[in-house]
Amino acid sequence: MQPFYRWTILVGALFIQAPTFGMTTDYEGTIGDQKIGLTLGLVGSKASRPGNEVCGYYFYDRNLKNIYLHSEKDKKGDLILYELDDEGRRTGIFKCIFPDKDPKGHFRARIHGEVMEGTWSKMDGSDSRPFYLYQTGSVGNDGDRRYAIAGVADDAEFESKVQKWRIAVLMGDKEAVASMFQYPISLEVRGKAVNIKSASELLSHYNNIFTDERKVIIRNTVPHNMFVRADGIMLGSGGAIWFNADGKVTAFNI
Repeated sequence: MQPFYRWTILVGALFIQAPTFGMTTDYEGTIGDQKIGLTLGLVGSKASRPGNEVCGYYFYDRNLKNIYLHSEKDKKGDLILYELDDEGRRTGIFKCIFPDKDPKGHFRARIHGEVMEGTWSKMDGSDSRPFYLYQTGSVGNDGDRRYAIAGVADDAEFESKVQKWRIAVLMGDKEAVASMFQYPISLEVRGKAVNIKSASELLSHYNNIFTDERKVIIRNTVPHNMFVRADGIMLGSGGAIWFNADGKVTAFNI
């Protein structure tokens, strides 16, 4: 089966699973030594959506700015992703292949579109770098609104709140951190679950909640393009930290 065909079957199946919200597929990985995230589906700016093609965006973890993509097949039937600037001009290119085995071991069994690899370069072929991406999950979108299913009206405004909370944790702004929890909330304090009823009560336990180990985990989270479902949005992985549509922490599981 040709790589592009296998990929379109995968994405088509995801759309069938979500008749109300368009399903998108998320990937994480690297271009060279730079960490990135990438999302594919019927999403993107108007410039990246000339028809019903599969398109999307990617971003570097260092700046969290979406760079929009649209897809084509090359003469061999392989997938090409073009990155676009704000005017819809092509500025870079991903030449993609879909291996049958994951070279980095995120998936042990035979794979069918869960991993993409290849080369990224500028349009003139310069600055060529290898890339590797592995699938991390799928979410439903209402057009370009990733978090709509959870009741978020403005994605950028919501992410700004999560980013402010994360920065407050890392900077030690205890009052700001405590103000962004939804109370009451059950938190682990010295190995025991404690029902915290207010910001002042959280502050009294603060140093035992936000330990150095937990701060490292929070530092490594990416407050952009987060996993979402109807009851909230997750920062981190494995159910780590959950926010409601108002940007309040509703669960803290690290």
